[in-house]
Amino acid sequence: MKTRINWARFLMAFLVLETVILVAGCSAAWIGALQGMIPAIETIVNAAVAFIVALEGKTVSPTFSAAVQKWGSQISDLLTQLSALASSAAKSASTTVVTQIQSVMQTLSTTIGSILQDVDVTDPSTTSKFEQFVQLAIGAVGAVLAFIPLAVARIQAATSSADLEATDKDAKDTIDHCHKAAKTTYHAIVTQPTTQLDVNSALSTLPQELP
Repeated sequence: MKTRINWARFLMAFLVLETVILVAGCSAAWIGALQGMIPAIETIVNAAVAFIVALEGKTVSPTFSAAVQKWGSQISDLLTQLSALASSAAKSASTTVVTQIQSVMQTLSTTIGSILQDVDVTDPSTTSKFEQFVQLAIGAVGAVLAFIPLAVARIQAATSSADLEATDKDAKDTIDHCHKAAKTTYHAIVTQPTTQLDVNSALSTLPQELP
């Protein structure tokens, strides 16, 4: 019986426990942290897609491979939208823009998780690794979603610039910690071997580190 690790819950708990009090504003640090997280999410999803494609005809059916590639394209479109919104927020972090970011990220989280309902793979090693990629991506998105309401509250409260500046460093340091945790987890996923040689071979072709 394989052990499934809920990476999403791990990363969410990590962020909330570390920063529920620290992160209270939406400023350059918050937006910069989001912009830094987007390439990491993209790399995780792309790795999941490449992993499945590499195993097509071995432990993965062509049908599921096609479904995963379509899923990857949908996520790519959402990440493009998110990146554009983050750029807008970097210029003016209004509640409107931040709420739009929240909406896209909620859709992103739902879309990423949707593929787990359609996993059609009988090999346990393939299934386990793919689910770990997906859960890690969900967790990375959830880490940002966890504090957006706090950011909106701070904007609406019209907190002084001095207070916002004070939270900048805390916000950046916190998200950097979460990003670092995701990097560690991703590296473990792609480097820890399984009993399935084809799976190990597929893992070896993936990026070994997150940006």
